[in-house]
Amino acid sequence: MKFKVLLINLGVFLILLAGLEFISFWLVKNHLQKFAQADNQIAPQFNLYPTIDPLLGWTIGRKQAEDLGLSYVDGYVVYGSQHLQNPDAIRVAVFGGSTSDTVFSQNTWVKGFHEALNKAWGPTVVFNGAVGGYNSHQELLKVVRDIEYLHPNLILTYNGANELQGSQLPEQPMVTTYEHQIYAKFIRASQVGFPYLVSLVKAVKSPHFTAAIEGQFAGPTNPALSHELWLKNISLIKATAEMFGAQFHGILQPVLGIGGYQLSQREEKIRTTNEFSQRNPAFYSRAIEITKSRPYLTDLTEALNSLADVYIDDCHLIKEADALMAKKVSEVILRTYTDTIRNKRETIH
Repeated sequence: MKFKVLLINLGVFLILLAGLEFISFWLVKNHLQKFAQADNQIAPQFNLYPTIDPLLGWTIGRKQAEDLGLSYVDGYVVYGSQHLQNPDAIRVAVFGGSTSDTVFSQNTWVKGFHEALNKAWGPTVVFNGAVGGYNSHQELLKVVRDIEYLHPNLILTYNGANELQGSQLPEQPMVTTYEHQIYAKFIRASQVGFPYLVSLVKAVKSPHFTAAIEGQFAGPTNPALSHELWLKNISLIKATAEMFGAQFHGILQPVLGIGGYQLSQREEKIRTTNEFSQRNPAFYSRAIEITKSRPYLTDLTEALNSLADVYIDDCHLIKEADALMAKKVSEVILRTYTDTIRNKRETIH
């Protein structure tokens, strides 16, 4: 009799456990994204990038790009991929944030930019390494890591908007908040304590990580101002490019409220309610001055002055404005580098 009662109790327990497992499965399948966003300390759009990059935080994944019909090669959306094996093709690598990211926006200026170069120079491959949320810190790290693979004739950065509103830690700008979160969760997961059954299960599943991790260190505090950090990163990208025989050009991108662009009533409302738009002048006034004395930098903050009501938010543009930016950037590059684009003299051996 006691054995029968024990079996009944065991059966009830197993049914309850199965029910709890089913509920957990349903929540994970249907609501996990909401939980992730609620616990995300950085902008929710970073949940758009489900692929982790150990060096940069997040990146565009193959499935994500190919689902949009884009050509994806080793972490880059590639225009002119049919020329990848052509030794005479010009290779250009573009780095930036969401305003250049083809996954974030199908209207990005990079597509028109490639078309202009391909028409003027013949077979041209453009590696689009821009990813939403990236700033010049991540661009620098990506260039240093990938330049030997890219083997570019020209490296082009298109940035500015994310230098203040990017996702880096305030005092350690080479580390993103996203990476900091990942390691913080990893540290919490390594802790051993009540309930010990959970700790035991974790130890069995990950036997090489049973010791509690004490914490994380992101480097010493960096007191430099945003425009100083931007110039440092740009200078290091340029030096890296030249070391591997490539040329470099940086574009300071337009943002809402900078320069002589006339804002519409809708854009005025965006500007006054958008914290980032209000902070932009602190960086841009100094960055614009920096571009004036450096021929490898071009200030395009006034490029949209002939248009009206083109900003979706503080930096993203409607299709017409992106097309104009493709034209403006192409004009700068073709005017500056057409005579020298095929000259590659590597200084590293």
